[in-house]
Amino acid sequence: MGADNAAATEELNVFLRSHRILTVQRELVNCGAQSCWCCCVEYLENGKPTSETFSRTGTREKVDYRNVLSEADFAKFRILRECRKAIAESDAVPAYAVFLDEHLAEMSKLAEMTLPGMRKINGIGEKKAEKYGARIIALFEEKRNASSGKPVSENSGT
Repeated sequence: MGADNAAATEELNVFLRSHRILTVQRELVNCGAQSCWCCCVEYLENGKPTSETFSRTGTREKVDYRNVLSEADFAKFRILRECRKAIAESDAVPAYAVFLDEHLAEMSKLAEMTLPGMRKINGIGEKKAEKYGARIIALFEEKRNASSGKPVSENSGT
């Protein structure tokens, strides 16, 4: 690999690390001795940053939601984490398979916990909202009411 090739490769790697990549397509252009690989990279120019970032080693950096969320939102976030844990244990799946911390943080910012509001959160699709949405809302209302001493209504979460 020549010096120009190495510099171009490093420049491409820096670009890829600094943007949110959506897709990468590679195709071999076969022209005998002049054959080469062509790459098409689809990325977000001004994509919304996620609350979890990746370091240069490719590992996720831990986000301290106590510093990111308001005090009231963090209290809701803690309750949502308990609810997620209960659902994950009952379904025998990892907690992150139910919802990511990033999703819970966005849920905690909602004025009212509803399925339509939950579906607007980036990363929560129709199937995940359908599978876990009503359960997490019901558990959230139950735990929040239990901690505040309010009686739980029969139709909470719906």
